[in-house]
Amino acid sequence: MVLTPAGVVCVRRLLAEAGYETPTAGRFADASALELLTGTDGEDFTAVYGEVMAWRAARQPEEAAAQMADAVRSVEDPALANLGLAIMGEMGAEVSEPYVRTLVSEPRLRGFALCWLVDEGLAGEDELFDPADVHGFADVLGKRMITGGPDSLVATLALVGDHGRQVEVINRLWNAPSPVTDLVLTGISEVHSVKVVAKSARKALFKRRSSWRGA
Repeated sequence: MVLTPAGVVCVRRLLAEAGYETPTAGRFADASALELLTGTDGEDFTAVYGEVMAWRAARQPEEAAAQMADAVRSVEDPALANLGLAIMGEMGAEVSEPYVRTLVSEPRLRGFALCWLVDEGLAGEDELFDPADVHGFADVLGKRMITGGPDSLVATLALVGDHGRQVEVINRLWNAPSPVTDLVLTGISEVHSVKVVAKSARKALFKRRSSWRGA
């Protein structure tokens, strides 16, 4: 449970009346979207929400969406990229869609951007898996695991086909450059109910880590 924006204002007023320091949101109102994402990283949800609302209030919707897309393009941390896209979702698909679609053309962000479009009802779920871009599918799986947990990871993996096809795809994921590849392979190895699929993920993870040691 979290406070509504009105609740936050009320609590701050009551705390101030009781003599407590109650800093208000707005530290990043004039900052870039990248500074907003990195500057609030690690803060609690209420603080982040307040800062995001203050930042958005200082800009026209399309300006905010364009700046946030640029920030998503710049961050290296997948969790911050995910947060940036979530903020764009809160802005509304009618404003953010054109800017998210520009991210689809970038290999590093394609998976996350496609998931956003699917979640907003702007693309079909079948678009999440492209047989010609298996490495990019690691980002899709990572995004689904981050936002939906292990069940979502397994359900998304099933988009590729039967268990034999899933094994084939996993065998090609071991050298995917995505920073979430380890997370994805570990997740599949630990939660997939079909032994042959889970085993293939363990083997791919071992091969990936062995390649690092030999580098």
